[in-house]
Amino acid sequence: MESGRRQRALTPQFAAAWVRSASGPLIRSSTTAVERPLVTASSRWRAEPPRRPNPRSALRTTATIRTLTRNGGPMFRSFAPAHVRLLAPLALLTIFWNAQATQAKPPAQCRGLGVDGGAADSTHNVGTPKAKSCNTRMSHGFPIPDPSCTPGAVNPTLTTEVLTNPTFRTSCVRDAATTAQEKTKTYLWYNIKHPANNTGATQTCELDHLISLEIGGGDTLDNIWPQCGPKGVALRNRYFKQKDIVENYLAAQIKAGKMKLADVQKGIAEDWTQYLDDASKACPPGKCK
Repeated sequence: MESGRRQRALTPQFAAAWVRSASGPLIRSSTTAVERPLVTASSRWRAEPPRRPNPRSALRTTATIRTLTRNGGPMFRSFAPAHVRLLAPLALLTIFWNAQATQAKPPAQCRGLGVDGGAADSTHNVGTPKAKSCNTRMSHGFPIPDPSCTPGAVNPTLTTEVLTNPTFRTSCVRDAATTAQEKTKTYLWYNIKHPANNTGATQTCELDHLISLEIGGGDTLDNIWPQCGPKGVALRNRYFKQKDIVENYLAAQIKAGKMKLADVQKGIAEDWTQYLDDASKACPPGKCK
Protein backbone atom coordinates (compact mmCIF):
# COMPACT_ATOMS: atom_id res chain seq x y z
CA MET A 1 0.00 0.00 0.00
CA GLU A 2 1.05 3.61 -0.40
CA SER A 3 2.93 4.99 2.60
CA GLY A 4 0.69 8.07 2.94
CA ARG A 5 -2.52 6.11 2.81
CA ARG A 6 -4.28 4.51 5.77
CA GLN A 7 -5.10 0.84 5.51
CA ARG A 8 -8.69 -0.28 5.52
CA ALA A 9 -10.18 -2.32 8.38
CA LEU A 10 -9.36 -5.98 7.99
CA THR A 11 -12.09 -8.52 7.54
CA PRO A 12 -13.51 -10.40 10.53
CA GLN A 13 -11.75 -13.59 9.38
CA PHE A 14 -8.51 -12.23 10.77
CA ALA A 15 -7.99 -12.38 14.52
CA ALA A 16 -5.60 -9.42 14.51
CA ALA A 17 -4.99 -6.19 12.66
CA TRP A 18 -2.05 -4.57 11.02
CA VAL A 19 -0.82 -1.24 12.26
CA ARG A 20 1.48 1.07 10.35
CA SER A 21 3.97 2.94 12.46
CA ALA A 22 5.50 6.32 11.67
CA SER A 23 8.71 4.71 10.45
CA GLY A 24 6.92 2.56 7.94
CA PRO A 25 7.01 -1.11 9.00
CA LEU A 26 3.84 -3.03 9.58
CA ILE A 27 3.22 -4.37 13.06
CA ARG A 28 0.71 -7.08 13.93
CA SER A 29 -1.55 -6.26 16.83
CA SER A 30 -3.44 -8.91 18.74
CA THR A 31 -5.45 -6.42 20.79
CA THR A 32 -7.56 -4.84 18.10
CA ALA A 33 -9.65 -5.99 15.18
CA VAL A 34 -9.40 -2.72 13.29
CA GLU A 35 -6.19 -1.29 11.89
CA ARG A 36 -5.04 2.03 13.32
CA PRO A 37 -1.76 3.97 13.20
CA LEU A 38 0.72 3.38 16.01
CA VAL A 39 0.95 6.54 18.14
CA THR A 40 4.43 7.16 19.50
CA ALA A 41 6.43 10.20 20.56
CA SER A 42 7.93 10.43 17.08
CA SER A 43 4.79 9.51 15.24
CA ARG A 44 3.57 11.76 12.47
CA TRP A 45 0.06 10.45 12.98
CA ARG A 46 -2.48 11.90 15.33
CA ALA A 47 -4.83 9.73 17.31
CA GLU A 48 -7.97 9.08 15.38
CA PRO A 49 -11.01 11.01 16.65
CA PRO A 50 -13.93 8.91 17.81
CA ARG A 51 -16.13 7.84 14.96
CA ARG A 52 -19.66 9.18 14.79
CA PRO A 53 -22.28 6.49 15.39
CA ASN A 54 -24.08 5.07 12.42
CA PRO A 55 -27.80 5.93 12.74
CA ARG A 56 -28.78 2.74 10.97
CA SER A 57 -26.72 0.66 13.37
CA ALA A 58 -28.26 2.51 16.28
CA LEU A 59 -31.72 1.67 15.02
CA ARG A 60 -30.76 -1.97 14.78
CA THR A 61 -29.37 -2.11 18.31
CA THR A 62 -31.72 0.29 20.13
CA ALA A 63 -35.05 -0.94 21.40
CA THR A 64 -37.70 0.44 19.04
CA ILE A 65 -41.27 0.21 20.21
CA ARG A 66 -44.12 0.79 17.84
CA THR A 67 -47.75 0.74 18.82
CA LEU A 68 -49.93 -0.87 16.20
CA THR A 69 -53.65 -1.42 16.23
CA ARG A 70 -54.80 -4.75 14.92
CA ASN A 71 -58.15 -6.41 15.52
CA GLY A 72 -59.14 -3.65 17.92
CA GLY A 73 -56.26 -4.19 20.36
CA PRO A 74 -52.81 -2.62 20.81
CA MET A 75 -49.78 -4.67 19.89
CA PHE A 76 -46.17 -3.77 20.66
CA ARG A 77 -43.46 -4.64 18.24
CA SER A 78 -39.84 -4.36 19.23
CA PHE A 79 -36.35 -5.56 18.52
CA ALA A 80 -35.66 -5.26 22.26
CA PRO A 81 -35.48 -8.20 24.66
CA ALA A 82 -38.70 -9.55 26.10
CA HIS A 83 -38.30 -7.82 29.47
CA VAL A 84 -37.99 -4.44 27.73
CA ARG A 85 -41.19 -5.05 25.80
CA LEU A 86 -42.98 -5.92 29.03
CA LEU A 87 -41.75 -2.78 30.80
CA ALA A 88 -42.63 -0.40 27.96
CA PRO A 89 -46.38 -0.19 28.74
CA LEU A 90 -45.55 0.39 32.42
CA ALA A 91 -43.27 3.28 31.46
CA LEU A 92 -46.00 4.86 29.35
CA LEU A 93 -48.48 4.58 32.22
CA THR A 94 -45.97 6.18 34.59
CA ILE A 95 -45.58 9.15 32.25
CA PHE A 96 -49.37 9.49 32.07
CA TRP A 97 -49.78 9.32 35.84
CA ASN A 98 -47.08 11.95 36.38
CA ALA A 99 -48.79 14.29 33.91
CA GLN A 100 -52.08 13.86 35.72
CA ALA A 101 -50.42 14.58 39.06
CA THR A 102 -49.40 18.07 37.90
CA GLN A 103 -53.05 19.11 37.73
CA ALA A 104 -54.41 20.24 41.09
CA LYS A 105 -57.23 18.20 42.56
CA PRO A 106 -60.04 20.30 44.07
CA PRO A 107 -61.02 19.64 47.69
CA ALA A 108 -64.00 17.40 48.36
CA GLN A 109 -66.10 20.36 49.49
CA CYS A 110 -65.99 21.76 45.93
CA ARG A 111 -67.72 18.79 44.32
CA GLY A 112 -71.24 19.94 45.07
CA LEU A 113 -70.75 23.43 43.63
CA GLY A 114 -70.90 22.42 39.99
CA VAL A 115 -67.62 24.21 39.24
CA ASP A 116 -65.44 23.46 36.20
CA GLY A 117 -61.94 24.70 36.97
CA GLY A 118 -60.87 24.43 33.34
CA ALA A 119 -63.64 26.67 31.98
CA ALA A 120 -62.65 30.16 30.84
CA ASP A 121 -63.90 32.92 28.56
CA SER A 122 -61.36 35.52 27.52
CA THR A 123 -62.44 39.16 27.69
CA HIS A 124 -60.68 39.65 24.34
CA ASN A 125 -59.45 37.04 21.91
CA VAL A 126 -55.67 37.17 21.66
CA GLY A 127 -53.10 34.78 20.28
CA THR A 128 -50.23 33.21 22.17
CA PRO A 129 -47.71 36.01 22.79
CA LYS A 130 -44.18 35.75 21.46
CA ALA A 131 -41.21 35.86 23.78
CA LYS A 132 -40.34 39.35 25.06
CA SER A 133 -43.33 40.87 23.25
CA CYS A 134 -45.35 41.99 26.29
CA ASN A 135 -44.87 45.14 28.35
CA THR A 136 -46.42 46.35 31.57
CA ARG A 137 -47.43 50.00 31.92
CA MET A 138 -48.00 52.18 34.95
CA SER A 139 -51.32 53.52 36.23
CA HIS A 140 -51.63 55.49 39.47
CA GLY A 141 -48.05 54.49 40.22
CA PHE A 142 -48.70 50.73 39.90
CA PRO A 143 -48.08 48.28 37.02
CA ILE A 144 -50.91 46.88 34.93
CA PRO A 145 -50.48 44.12 32.33
CA ASP A 146 -50.34 44.37 28.56
CA PRO A 147 -53.93 43.94 27.29
CA SER A 148 -52.68 42.38 24.07
CA CYS A 149 -51.07 39.59 26.10
CA THR A 150 -53.14 39.45 29.30
CA PRO A 151 -56.66 40.69 28.55
CA GLY A 152 -58.17 38.73 31.43
CA ALA A 153 -60.51 35.75 31.45
CA VAL A 154 -63.53 34.71 33.52
CA ASN A 155 -64.75 31.28 34.55
CA PRO A 156 -68.45 31.12 33.60
CA THR A 157 -69.12 28.42 36.19
CA LEU A 158 -68.06 30.77 39.00
CA THR A 159 -71.39 32.53 39.34
CA THR A 160 -72.38 34.97 42.07
CA GLU A 161 -74.23 32.12 43.76
CA VAL A 162 -71.07 30.00 43.80
CA LEU A 163 -68.76 32.82 44.92
CA THR A 164 -71.04 33.72 47.83
CA ASN A 165 -71.37 30.10 48.94
CA PRO A 166 -69.52 29.65 52.26
CA THR A 167 -67.98 26.38 51.05
CA PHE A 168 -66.30 27.96 48.02
CA ARG A 169 -62.53 28.28 48.11
CA THR A 170 -60.17 29.43 45.37
CA SER A 171 -58.51 26.00 45.68
CA CYS A 172 -61.60 24.68 43.87
CA VAL A 173 -60.24 26.09 40.61
CA ARG A 174 -56.58 27.01 41.23
CA ASP A 175 -54.16 25.31 38.82
CA ALA A 176 -57.07 23.41 37.28
CA ALA A 177 -56.75 24.82 33.74
CA THR A 178 -52.97 25.41 33.71
CA THR A 179 -50.26 24.06 35.98
CA ALA A 180 -47.97 26.23 38.06
CA GLN A 181 -45.13 25.31 35.70
CA GLU A 182 -47.10 26.35 32.63
CA LYS A 183 -47.81 29.73 34.21
CA THR A 184 -44.07 30.49 34.35
CA LYS A 185 -44.15 30.96 30.54
CA THR A 186 -45.50 34.45 31.18
CA TYR A 187 -42.13 35.52 32.57
CA LEU A 188 -40.65 35.00 29.11
CA TRP A 189 -43.54 36.83 27.45
CA TYR A 190 -42.89 39.88 29.62
CA ASN A 191 -39.09 39.55 29.38
CA ILE A 192 -38.81 39.25 33.16
CA LYS A 193 -36.20 36.99 34.71
CA HIS A 194 -37.63 34.47 37.10
CA PRO A 195 -36.43 35.69 40.52
CA ALA A 196 -34.48 33.39 42.81
CA ASN A 197 -35.75 32.70 46.33
CA ASN A 198 -39.12 34.07 45.32
CA THR A 199 -40.97 33.09 48.47
CA GLY A 200 -41.83 34.48 51.85
CA ALA A 201 -40.21 37.75 52.84
CA THR A 202 -37.93 37.60 49.77
CA GLN A 203 -40.79 37.30 47.26
CA THR A 204 -40.57 40.02 44.63
CA CYS A 205 -42.90 38.62 41.94
CA GLU A 206 -46.27 36.92 41.83
CA LEU A 207 -47.87 35.14 38.89
CA ASP A 208 -51.12 37.01 39.34
CA HIS A 209 -54.61 36.26 38.08
CA LEU A 210 -55.62 39.62 36.59
CA ILE A 211 -59.26 38.82 37.31
CA SER A 212 -58.75 37.07 40.61
CA LEU A 213 -60.22 33.65 41.29
CA GLU A 214 -62.28 34.96 44.21
CA ILE A 215 -64.21 37.18 41.81
CA GLY A 216 -64.65 34.54 39.12
CA GLY A 217 -61.42 34.77 37.16
CA GLY A 218 -60.27 32.00 34.82
CA ASP A 219 -57.14 29.93 35.37
CA THR A 220 -55.91 30.20 31.78
CA LEU A 221 -52.73 31.96 30.64
CA ASP A 222 -54.59 34.92 29.13
CA ASN A 223 -55.46 35.83 32.72
CA ILE A 224 -51.93 35.40 34.16
CA TRP A 225 -49.11 37.95 34.32
CA PRO A 226 -45.93 38.36 36.40
CA GLN A 227 -46.51 41.22 38.83
CA CYS A 228 -43.11 42.26 40.18
CA GLY A 229 -41.61 44.89 42.45
CA PRO A 230 -40.84 47.30 43.74
CA LYS A 231 -37.47 46.30 45.16
CA GLY A 232 -36.21 47.46 48.51
CA VAL A 233 -39.57 47.62 50.28
CA ALA A 234 -41.27 45.45 52.86
CA LEU A 235 -43.31 42.54 51.56
CA ARG A 236 -46.62 44.18 52.45
CA ASN A 237 -45.74 47.13 50.19
CA ARG A 238 -45.03 45.07 47.09
CA TYR A 239 -47.33 45.70 44.14
CA PHE A 240 -49.00 42.30 44.30
CA LYS A 241 -49.83 42.77 47.98
CA GLN A 242 -51.55 46.05 47.13
CA LYS A 243 -53.57 44.30 44.43
CA ASP A 244 -54.55 41.65 46.97
CA ILE A 245 -56.26 44.40 48.97
CA VAL A 246 -58.24 45.41 45.88
CA GLU A 247 -59.26 41.80 45.23
CA ASN A 248 -60.42 41.29 48.80
CA TYR A 249 -62.37 44.53 48.66
CA LEU A 250 -64.14 43.63 45.42
CA ALA A 251 -64.98 40.13 46.66
CA ALA A 252 -66.53 41.67 49.78
CA GLN A 253 -68.56 44.06 47.65
CA ILE A 254 -69.96 41.17 45.60
CA LYS A 255 -70.87 39.15 48.67
CA ALA A 256 -72.59 42.18 50.17
CA GLY A 257 -74.56 42.73 46.97
CA LYS A 258 -73.10 46.22 46.53
CA MET A 259 -71.47 45.53 43.17
CA LYS A 260 -72.38 43.32 40.23
CA LEU A 261 -70.01 40.49 39.33
CA ALA A 262 -69.81 41.37 35.63
CA ASP A 263 -69.01 45.02 36.39
CA VAL A 264 -66.26 44.07 38.82
CA GLN A 265 -64.68 41.62 36.38
CA LYS A 266 -64.71 44.16 33.56
CA GLY A 267 -63.31 46.93 35.76
CA ILE A 268 -60.40 44.99 37.24
CA ALA A 269 -59.42 43.69 33.81
CA GLU A 270 -59.26 47.23 32.43
CA ASP A 271 -57.34 48.80 35.33
CA TRP A 272 -57.20 47.28 38.80
CA THR A 273 -55.64 50.45 40.25
CA GLN A 274 -58.90 52.40 39.89
CA TYR A 275 -60.16 50.67 43.07
CA LEU A 276 -57.06 51.34 45.19
CA ASP A 277 -58.40 54.33 47.15
CA ASP A 278 -61.74 52.73 48.02
CA ALA A 279 -60.06 49.44 48.88
CA SER A 280 -57.50 51.09 51.15
CA LYS A 281 -60.26 52.87 53.07
CA ALA A 282 -62.52 49.81 53.38
CA CYS A 283 -59.80 47.25 54.05
CA PRO A 284 -57.06 48.63 56.30
CA PRO A 285 -54.58 46.96 56.45
CA GLY A 286 -55.96 44.50 53.90
CA LYS A 287 -58.80 43.22 56.09
CA CYS A 288 -62.11 44.22 54.62
CA LYS A 289 -64.91 45.39 56.89
